[in-house]
Amino acid sequence: MNKKVLPILKSVILSGVLVIAASCKKNSDPAPSSHDADTRIYHVALAVDPENQSSTFFQQVSDFSSSGPDIDFSTAGFQLASTRTARPYSSPNGQYIFSYDYSGGQVYSYKANSGGASNYTLVDQVNPTQAIGSTVARFTKVSNDACLLHIVNTSPATAEGVVRDSKGTFLRIKNKTSFIKISTDASTGAVNMGSSVVHEDVLLDAAEAQSGVFISRIDAPVVANGKVYYGFARAKKDTADLGGANVSSYKPATASVLVMDYPSFSNPVVIYSNKAQGNTNGYRTPTAHVNEEGDAYQLVSVNGKDTKILKLRNGSFDAGYEFNLSSLVGKNTYADGWFYVGNGIGYIPFLDTDLGTTESPNYSLARIDLKNNTAVILNLPANLWFRQYQNSIVADGKFVMAVVPSGADGNFYLFDPSSTSPDAFEVGAKIKNRGAGTAYIGIF
Repeated sequence: MNKKVLPILKSVILSGVLVIAASCKKNSDPAPSSHDADTRIYHVALAVDPENQSSTFFQQVSDFSSSGPDIDFSTAGFQLASTRTARPYSSPNGQYIFSYDYSGGQVYSYKANSGGASNYTLVDQVNPTQAIGSTVARFTKVSNDACLLHIVNTSPATAEGVVRDSKGTFLRIKNKTSFIKISTDASTGAVNMGSSVVHEDVLLDAAEAQSGVFISRIDAPVVANGKVYYGFARAKKDTADLGGANVSSYKPATASVLVMDYPSFSNPVVIYSNKAQGNTNGYRTPTAHVNEEGDAYQLVSVNGKDTKILKLRNGSFDAGYEFNLSSLVGKNTYADGWFYVGNGIGYIPFLDTDLGTTESPNYSLARIDLKNNTAVILNLPANLWFRQYQNSIVADGKFVMAVVPSGADGNFYLFDPSSTSPDAFEVGAKIKNRGAGTAYIGIF
């Protein structure tokens, strides 16, 4: 994609840097005016150059409907601390934003104030870099009062990074997985870091591991019934050249998830399903959600394979459940994640892989019914790119997304989860496209 940033947006970046620089120091200035405690505040986020060294901007949204004001980041926007694209989420009432500065390594909380769409102040921050051992860990909300930080490290090119038997036969690439729970207070914005938990050498299937397959990334956890389920990616090395590049043709032959007891992160075990082939870690969009019964729905996706959702229950895959998006929409698809509304209904942004790669604006959105095994492609504008989309919300019974085509202005779309019509949406307030190298990454 073209990574040129519009000059007008560069000025926004500069002003945003000044805002965040001033806000990162707690001082004795008079407290900004607060929103009413029972008011739900919504936010829209824009990333500038989201594929590289990105900046992330927020502004408050007063009205999603067509009568609401235009969203324009050339005139408003508060920059979160963002060495690269930030990983934010909001408190249930939207009055606090919790955000991980990916590549910067710190977790911040901000308060949304009244008195302007760009009015945010820094409330608290913690630095888990030393405890987690990296500034580029992954960060996921798992409840209204907690988020998790996690990373996996491998060193297959070193003698210490592999396991061999007494005869020197290669057995597996070792891994080190690290986890931290960060408690968040939705009423004050306070953040508190727990102790890190480290597991040495979480085991894959022995035959799979001996072939050179290893865990390359963990992400997108969900918590249900005392278990935490982690999606992860697998890669493969040529066992005769462990210091070389990953095997580019490798694609997982199964679906797999890391399961641990929660909140202790104890008893790690990898579980498998033959019902799907692919990775479970996703990218920026959530890959797993917990339904009303406490079961987890897990997306499984890899280029060249069907996009499927499987069910997890009591620490295992449900062998009787399989949802195949590719089959239901009649297209070769790829998806990095999806959103759950409730009662088995979700929305999934997906790429038509016959039309382009994940860098191309060839994405669609489908309403999916996981109970009745249906999927409907919604009649949205062409030239959509949802690769970076992180979050969406339900407001007043409608599922709301920022839909902005490449090269054109867009709108908020308010979808009716109760309808199976491909036109079951309202087109809301206008969202100004800020040009090549920018992407709207969610509503919070």
